[in-house]
Amino acid sequence: GQTLCLKCKKADKVYKIRYGDALPVISRKVSVNGDITYSRIVDRHYNAGSCIVGVATYYCNRDKVEF
Repeated sequence: GQTLCLKCKKADKVYKIRYGDALPVISRKVSVNGDITYSRIVDRHYNAGSCIVGVATYYCNRDKVEF
């Protein structure tokens, strides 16, 4: 039931792509040092924003590949 990345052949960092509004949902993580990291991965989905639906279904965060 898992989807493997076409490049690295692993499934642990593969997320289903969610297309939606013009402004995608982005999560913000603040480290102990105060460094801020932004990510489009929220609730085990990669938020791609508005695009032609159906171009890519999955996203590999390790290789930054949409397939």
